[in-house]
Amino acid sequence: MGDCEGLYGIFRFVVSVLCHYDKAKAAKALACLRSVFKSVLSRRFSVVGVPEALLRLAFPDSTQLAQSELLFVNEDFRDRHHKWSAVHFSSGRKSYVRMLKIIPSPLIPKNCSLISNYTLFNVKNHLKPSCYLLSTHQFVEFSFKETHDDYYHREATKLVISFFNDSYQLSQSYINETLENFVHMPKFASKDDVIGIDLSVYGAYHKQGTIYFRVVRVECDGVEVPGEVFAITESTSIYSEKTSQGFLPPVEWELVENENLRSISPILPLGLEDFYNIILRWFTPFFSYHIDDLTPFFIVSGKRGSGKSITLEAVSKKLGVGFNKLDCSNLLASTQTQINANIKTVMRNLTNFSPCVLELYNTQLLSIDSDGIDSEQILSSFSQNIKNLNSDYPFVVVMTCEDINELKPSLVSLCLEHLQISSLNESQRHLNITWLAHRYRITLSEEIHNYITMQTSSFSNSDLQKLLCLSEKERIKGGSEVMETHHIKKILEQMTVVKRGDMKDVEWQDIGGIEAIKKEVISSLLSSQLTSVKRTGVLLHGPPGTGKTLLARAVASQCGRAFISVKGPELLNMYVGQSEANIRQVFSKAKEASPCIIFFDELDSLAPNRGNKSDSGGVMDRVVSQLLTEMDELDSTGNVFILGATNRPDLIDPALLRPGRFDKMIYIGPCEDTESKLKVMSALIRNFNLEEIELENIVNKLPDKLTGANLYAICSSAWMNAAKELIGNGNVSPEAKVVVRQKHFEKAISEVNISF
Repeated sequence: MGDCEGLYGIFRFVVSVLCHYDKAKAAKALACLRSVFKSVLSRRFSVVGVPEALLRLAFPDSTQLAQSELLFVNEDFRDRHHKWSAVHFSSGRKSYVRMLKIIPSPLIPKNCSLISNYTLFNVKNHLKPSCYLLSTHQFVEFSFKETHDDYYHREATKLVISFFNDSYQLSQSYINETLENFVHMPKFASKDDVIGIDLSVYGAYHKQGTIYFRVVRVECDGVEVPGEVFAITESTSIYSEKTSQGFLPPVEWELVENENLRSISPILPLGLEDFYNIILRWFTPFFSYHIDDLTPFFIVSGKRGSGKSITLEAVSKKLGVGFNKLDCSNLLASTQTQINANIKTVMRNLTNFSPCVLELYNTQLLSIDSDGIDSEQILSSFSQNIKNLNSDYPFVVVMTCEDINELKPSLVSLCLEHLQISSLNESQRHLNITWLAHRYRITLSEEIHNYITMQTSSFSNSDLQKLLCLSEKERIKGGSEVMETHHIKKILEQMTVVKRGDMKDVEWQDIGGIEAIKKEVISSLLSSQLTSVKRTGVLLHGPPGTGKTLLARAVASQCGRAFISVKGPELLNMYVGQSEANIRQVFSKAKEASPCIIFFDELDSLAPNRGNKSDSGGVMDRVVSQLLTEMDELDSTGNVFILGATNRPDLIDPALLRPGRFDKMIYIGPCEDTESKLKVMSALIRNFNLEEIELENIVNKLPDKLTGANLYAICSSAWMNAAKELIGNGNVSPEAKVVVRQKHFEKAISEVNISF
């Protein structure tokens, strides 16, 4: 295309010169060339490799031939409809010719054609100059040569193949049976072709996956003709040689069967594309060029289930290389000599499976010293073995762990790049749920889909998979036709014991008497999402038992945010630096679970005035400084909001109370008027069975000042009085209801020690 544009530019220059002599002829010549140029461009079109599974779905009745010998074009390409054409492919000095049948379809865009991804891969395989992938910067040109109304491939009498290493995870009998099913309908192959057999189509029991083999030799009547494509039938004698190494056809999609409906799905879970693209950019140069000076060594970290392995496997399949995993615990032994031998064995096996990506998981085990074992020697041995590795094909080694801080600096220094796979944000979770629902054939309404997305902050790919599968099981068990909210809620309650144990459902009805304060807190929470009036946190202060913690839980629950409750003293630790690390961990957890609320209870014990304490080493001063740093580093999106509670705001370091941190203080005091006491009492007894109750009379008998905790003690004592009376009357039936009456409250008021 560049040559045509250059020719057009030169001709325009010549015409501009001619314009000085005969403008009419020059304009006519320019118009003529423009039409020729557009015609040339209109006949240039690209070939796109498509999985054969998709071709079978899109064009089920096009022909009885294998999809590997078809070229699908737009219907405008009329001169070669349903004819065989010799397609000449070339790149640089290499060329390759293959007979393909032209199939028209209105589904194909103009200037584009579709071909089996296996066929396109084999074409590139014949054209590449070395054992590396054909560079994306090397263009493959093709043109149509002679055309035939019909064409018959010669039948091969002998086929010699070599399976790739990964195929030998299956039994030989299974492979033989799969091969018989595969050639039941004629297939086509040429020397050095790489052919994949879809086990879901041709394998026994319809397993998921693909086995690959390379065509070593193909003969017709004892004569081998390199480059010719032969028909492989049931009468062809097939022989297998030693295992093969090399690149495989790239795979990005897989076939998904849903009862009688088939569809395709991307291998990579949606929502992980950003991490996938970064890793793909890392790996591509090492599989495309020979690089001597760099060791292909990387680190990928992320919490368990975040998608490290599945992303690495998807990148490997995209590049057409193998993917192997090894637990680092298998490298360890009782002696240093045995560990070195294990590492050497692993590296030697790596050369047999290359080109490949090797994932070493639980890498933190290599950084742990023990009796007679020096982790530095392990790392030195590991580094030396990788550098001395001599392989005919390229490879990449990736270490994975949950936290890179668990690795020794000497190990991290070996790596070229590090990627942290963080928690999925809301849009990524929405995409991930879509992918999981399609893959596991789970039907979700838009309402349920959005509900799951909102309720699963900090959930990883594996967490979402577990949630959907268990919810679907719950739906089937209950006999429901469609997934409903209560199915999701039941599983969420089981999972949040681990994921968000601090999050308990507290409704607004559970809180009474502080309506103005509730509005103030919600207003501050909403303003934290506005960049113009952003607020990081609010400090609740007041006497004990006034409902500060309960209010914080209600705000988190009703606003649909994750809630992390931290009592000040539980973050303090006797070891140097551990208290500060605990604070960093709390904020890190909040960012992963965002949108999130962090509630610091008893804040005065965690952040006292600096300089006033005589603790050895200034631990509290460093804790306060770390807390200030973390609050200042909160992102500007308003996804993390801080609530603090204290009985003594005068003891808190003043730096925490400046604007941008705890810039608003809200006082929550005891109930002093009848109306507030009535609202609190109504909230507390809303689940009681009541009879003969005049709540106003009860409230009038209460002291002037009462906290929510005092009122709770009175209500619970009244219920206990009613329960004791029921048992005393001999009614111990499990179905008996405890009925609370006026006298029970009066007795509770006289018995409960109310102090304020």
